[in-house]
Amino acid sequence: MPEIETRAAQPRRRSAKSLAMSSAIVAAAGYILITGATPAASAASASGDASASAVIYWAFRNVLSGDCLTTYASGAIRMQPCDADAKAQEWHWINPDRTDGYRLLKNRWTGKCLRMEGREDRVGSYDCDAFGGNLSTMHWKTVLMDGTRYRIRNAYAPDYLQPGPDGVYVTHLPIGDSANWRIARRD
Repeated sequence: MPEIETRAAQPRRRSAKSLAMSSAIVAAAGYILITGATPAASAASASGDASASAVIYWAFRNVLSGDCLTTYASGAIRMQPCDADAKAQEWHWINPDRTDGYRLLKNRWTGKCLRMEGREDRVGSYDCDAFGGNLSTMHWKTVLMDGTRYRIRNAYAPDYLQPGPDGVYVTHLPIGDSANWRIARRD
Protein backbone atom coordinates (compact mmCIF):
# COMPACT_ATOMS: atom_id res chain seq x y z
CA MET A 1 0.00 0.00 0.00
CA PRO A 2 1.45 3.42 -0.93
CA GLU A 3 2.31 5.87 1.82
CA ILE A 4 -0.01 8.84 2.23
CA GLU A 5 1.60 12.26 2.38
CA THR A 6 0.60 13.93 5.64
CA ARG A 7 2.70 17.13 5.51
CA ALA A 8 1.02 20.43 4.67
CA ALA A 9 1.94 21.86 1.26
CA GLN A 10 4.42 24.73 1.36
CA PRO A 11 3.33 27.94 -0.42
CA ARG A 12 5.25 28.62 -3.62
CA ARG A 13 7.45 31.72 -3.46
CA ARG A 14 7.13 34.07 -6.45
CA SER A 15 9.47 36.79 -7.57
CA ALA A 16 8.38 40.42 -7.98
CA LYS A 17 8.81 40.07 -11.75
CA SER A 18 6.54 37.02 -11.82
CA LEU A 19 3.87 38.82 -9.77
CA ALA A 20 4.03 41.89 -12.04
CA MET A 21 3.62 39.72 -15.15
CA SER A 22 0.63 37.90 -13.61
CA SER A 23 -0.98 41.23 -12.71
CA ALA A 24 -0.53 42.53 -16.27
CA ILE A 25 -2.08 39.39 -17.74
CA VAL A 26 -5.07 39.58 -15.39
CA ALA A 27 -5.57 43.30 -16.20
CA ALA A 28 -5.44 42.67 -19.97
CA ALA A 29 -7.86 39.75 -19.69
CA GLY A 30 -10.24 41.92 -17.65
CA TYR A 31 -10.08 44.70 -20.25
CA ILE A 32 -10.87 42.26 -23.05
CA LEU A 33 -13.81 40.76 -21.12
CA ILE A 34 -15.28 44.16 -20.27
CA THR A 35 -14.81 45.94 -23.61
CA GLY A 36 -14.66 43.07 -26.07
CA ALA A 37 -11.61 44.63 -27.71
CA THR A 38 -7.91 44.55 -27.05
CA PRO A 39 -6.24 47.87 -26.18
CA ALA A 40 -4.32 47.79 -29.49
CA ALA A 41 -7.52 47.18 -31.45
CA SER A 42 -9.26 50.09 -29.72
CA ALA A 43 -6.44 52.47 -30.58
CA ALA A 44 -6.17 51.14 -34.12
CA SER A 45 -9.87 51.73 -34.76
CA ALA A 46 -9.38 55.49 -34.40
CA SER A 47 -6.95 55.44 -37.27
CA GLY A 48 -9.25 53.40 -39.47
CA ASP A 49 -7.92 49.88 -38.76
CA ALA A 50 -10.63 47.24 -39.07
CA SER A 51 -9.27 44.86 -36.45
CA ALA A 52 -11.49 46.03 -33.58
CA SER A 53 -14.16 43.49 -32.71
CA ALA A 54 -16.53 45.76 -30.75
CA VAL A 55 -18.35 48.74 -32.21
CA ILE A 56 -16.52 51.86 -31.11
CA TYR A 57 -18.20 55.22 -31.68
CA TRP A 58 -16.31 58.43 -32.36
CA ALA A 59 -17.14 62.13 -32.29
CA PHE A 60 -15.48 64.39 -34.87
CA ARG A 61 -14.89 67.89 -33.47
CA ASN A 62 -13.69 70.61 -35.81
CA VAL A 63 -10.52 72.27 -34.51
CA LEU A 64 -11.46 75.78 -35.68
CA SER A 65 -15.15 75.96 -34.66
CA GLY A 66 -15.16 73.45 -31.80
CA ASP A 67 -18.46 72.06 -33.16
CA CYS A 68 -19.13 68.40 -33.95
CA LEU A 69 -20.08 66.62 -37.16
CA THR A 70 -23.84 66.05 -36.83
CA THR A 71 -26.41 64.31 -39.02
CA TYR A 72 -30.15 64.87 -39.36
CA ALA A 73 -32.91 62.39 -40.21
CA SER A 74 -33.20 64.12 -43.61
CA GLY A 75 -29.61 63.16 -44.41
CA ALA A 76 -28.27 66.69 -44.02
CA ILE A 77 -24.89 67.05 -42.32
CA ARG A 78 -24.26 70.16 -40.24
CA MET A 79 -21.91 71.36 -37.52
CA GLN A 80 -23.53 71.66 -34.08
CA PRO A 81 -22.18 72.26 -30.57
CA CYS A 82 -20.77 69.00 -29.24
CA ASP A 83 -23.14 67.12 -26.94
CA ALA A 84 -21.94 63.96 -25.18
CA ASP A 85 -25.50 62.54 -25.32
CA ALA A 86 -26.16 63.25 -29.02
CA LYS A 87 -26.28 59.96 -30.95
CA ALA A 88 -26.42 62.08 -34.13
CA GLN A 89 -22.78 63.01 -33.41
CA GLU A 90 -21.56 59.44 -32.96
CA TRP A 91 -19.94 57.63 -35.88
CA HIS A 92 -18.18 54.32 -36.42
CA TRP A 93 -16.03 52.83 -39.15
CA ILE A 94 -17.40 49.91 -41.17
CA ASN A 95 -16.53 48.01 -44.38
CA PRO A 96 -13.14 46.53 -43.55
CA ASP A 97 -12.92 44.80 -46.95
CA ARG A 98 -11.07 47.66 -48.60
CA THR A 99 -7.31 47.41 -48.47
CA ASP A 100 -6.50 51.07 -49.14
CA GLY A 101 -7.51 52.33 -45.68
CA TYR A 102 -10.79 53.94 -46.82
CA ARG A 103 -13.97 52.81 -45.07
CA LEU A 104 -17.58 53.77 -44.58
CA LEU A 105 -18.36 56.15 -41.71
CA LYS A 106 -21.74 55.16 -40.26
CA ASN A 107 -23.86 57.29 -37.92
CA ARG A 108 -25.19 55.68 -34.76
CA TRP A 109 -28.54 57.50 -34.73
CA THR A 110 -29.62 57.24 -38.37
CA GLY A 111 -27.64 54.16 -39.42
CA LYS A 112 -26.68 56.09 -42.57
CA CYS A 113 -23.19 56.63 -43.95
CA LEU A 114 -21.37 59.86 -44.75
CA ARG A 115 -21.22 60.53 -48.50
CA MET A 116 -19.95 63.26 -50.78
CA GLU A 117 -23.05 64.26 -52.76
CA GLY A 118 -21.22 65.41 -55.87
CA ARG A 119 -23.03 68.70 -56.33
CA GLU A 120 -20.98 71.56 -54.93
CA ASP A 121 -19.02 68.87 -53.07
CA ARG A 122 -21.58 68.93 -50.26
CA VAL A 123 -21.61 66.02 -47.79
CA GLY A 124 -24.77 64.17 -46.72
CA SER A 125 -25.72 60.82 -45.25
CA TYR A 126 -27.19 57.94 -47.24
CA ASP A 127 -28.05 54.26 -47.00
CA CYS A 128 -24.78 52.43 -46.34
CA ASP A 129 -25.76 49.61 -48.70
CA ALA A 130 -26.25 51.90 -51.71
CA PHE A 131 -24.30 50.52 -54.66
CA GLY A 132 -23.26 47.54 -52.54
CA GLY A 133 -21.36 49.86 -50.19
CA ASN A 134 -18.63 50.20 -52.80
CA LEU A 135 -19.28 53.75 -53.96
CA SER A 136 -16.01 55.66 -53.50
CA THR A 137 -17.85 58.89 -52.60
CA MET A 138 -18.90 57.07 -49.41
CA HIS A 139 -15.41 56.00 -48.33
CA TRP A 140 -13.23 58.00 -45.95
CA LYS A 141 -10.02 57.70 -43.98
CA THR A 142 -8.22 59.77 -41.39
CA VAL A 143 -4.89 61.43 -42.10
CA LEU A 144 -2.87 62.33 -39.00
CA MET A 145 -1.64 65.93 -39.19
CA ASP A 146 0.14 66.05 -35.84
CA GLY A 147 -0.32 64.27 -32.52
CA THR A 148 -3.97 65.25 -32.05
CA ARG A 149 -5.32 66.71 -35.30
CA TYR A 150 -6.65 64.72 -38.24
CA ARG A 151 -8.00 65.44 -41.68
CA ILE A 152 -10.80 63.27 -43.02
CA ARG A 153 -10.18 62.35 -46.65
CA ASN A 154 -12.67 61.10 -49.24
CA ALA A 155 -11.68 58.28 -51.60
CA TYR A 156 -13.37 59.71 -54.69
CA ALA A 157 -11.86 63.16 -55.05
CA PRO A 158 -9.63 62.68 -52.83
CA ASP A 159 -10.65 65.78 -50.94
CA TYR A 160 -10.88 66.68 -47.27
CA LEU A 161 -13.94 67.19 -45.07
CA GLN A 162 -14.42 70.85 -44.10
CA PRO A 163 -17.37 72.79 -42.61
CA GLY A 164 -18.92 75.54 -44.68
CA PRO A 165 -21.39 78.32 -43.88
CA ASP A 166 -24.49 76.17 -44.51
CA GLY A 167 -23.27 72.59 -44.31
CA VAL A 168 -20.24 70.37 -44.55
CA TYR A 169 -18.24 70.01 -47.74
CA VAL A 170 -15.12 68.43 -49.14
CA THR A 171 -12.34 70.58 -50.49
CA HIS A 172 -9.14 69.91 -52.40
CA LEU A 173 -7.45 72.92 -50.80
CA PRO A 174 -8.16 72.75 -47.06
CA ILE A 175 -7.75 76.04 -45.24
CA GLY A 176 -5.85 75.82 -41.95
CA ASP A 177 -7.61 74.36 -38.95
CA SER A 178 -11.04 74.53 -40.62
CA ALA A 179 -10.23 71.16 -42.23
CA ASN A 180 -8.66 69.71 -39.08
CA TRP A 181 -10.54 67.51 -36.64
CA ARG A 182 -10.07 66.05 -33.21
CA ILE A 183 -11.50 62.59 -32.86
CA ALA A 184 -12.78 61.48 -29.46
CA ARG A 185 -14.05 58.08 -28.45
CA ARG A 186 -17.68 57.94 -27.30
CA ASP A 187 -18.85 54.99 -25.22
